Amino acid sequence: MKNKLKKVAGITAAAAGAAAVFGNVAYSVFLTRKGVEFCNEHMPPIDEATRDFYENNEEVKVGPDWYKQIETQKLVISADGGVNLHAVLIEPAEASDVYVISCHGYGGKPSDMSYYAKHFTEKGWNVIMPALNGHGENESDDISMGWHDREVILEWIKYITELYPKAKIVLHGVSMGAAAVMMTTGMRLPDNVKCCIEDCGFTGVWDIFSIKFRDYLHLPVFPFLHFADLASRIRGNFSFKEASALKQVMKSVTPTLFIHGDKDTFVPFWMLHPLYTHAVCQKEKLVVPGAIHTACVYVDPELYWNTADAFIEKYI
Repeated sequence: MKNKLKKVAGITAAAAGAAAVFGNVAYSVFLTRKGVEFCNEHMPPIDEATRDFYENNEEVKVGPDWYKQIETQKLVISADGGVNLHAVLIEPAEASDVYVISCHGYGGKPSDMSYYAKHFTEKGWNVIMPALNGHGENESDDISMGWHDREVILEWIKYITELYPKAKIVLHGVSMGAAAVMMTTGMRLPDNVKCCIEDCGFTGVWDIFSIKFRDYLHLPVFPFLHFADLASRIRGNFSFKEASALKQVMKSVTPTLFIHGDKDTFVPFWMLHPLYTHAVCQKEKLVVPGAIHTACVYVDPELYWNTADAFIEKYI
């Protein structure tokens, strides 16, 4: 009997050790700055169609070309705990009390939002493009898929309202940035925050990682995602299930425009439906036919901007 107990204990210890190793590796690869940089450098494109679209679509080049020629300002503010937060500010030709906080996606950087910033500044609005956790010049090395980024966004809201108490603020984000702004709307926000535009955001971290583990890593959700979730609880101070954009929009009072391309498989198109359906705020949705992930604005700029501008102008 004693030998059997020892054997069971040994197997249990080995399993726990394997779980800890896998969880830590998964966290290091997918939720740290170095891990994402390594993946971006060494992993092949998701598919050739996506790569070809972004390499050959002339509309994609408009934002970066414009960004190289304009004057930008670097902003640095100190958040709780003494951590510095970084962002890029672009001001319009004439002073405005409208500020758009535009948030980049996973593995991205503030300048990735240049195409959107070009349009917003041409509308006469200020644009602040923050570096989200684990990206750009942000001093955190850990990525939270939007969850702790809601606190980053809240700091930028405070920054704006302390300087300009009458400012009107629009939240805007794409992909992980979209999840981040949706997660932010579930918080208690000042009246200055007038509306939100989320573009191809996911319902929650557990949901999106379940898909990635199954389709890209070819691993079952149980037990592997549970191991990664445990590592995130310990190292990242958040659980995948609590980091839910869906739960946040269910308590949001911020008017929100939900945008998604019907050919998006990276953040699947079906995620639009529960987000829009369960949101309790004033809401609208836009489905862009033929658009893959993050491509809505490039596939049909006229439809995108006519819808987004009309939505924003309704609330500012």
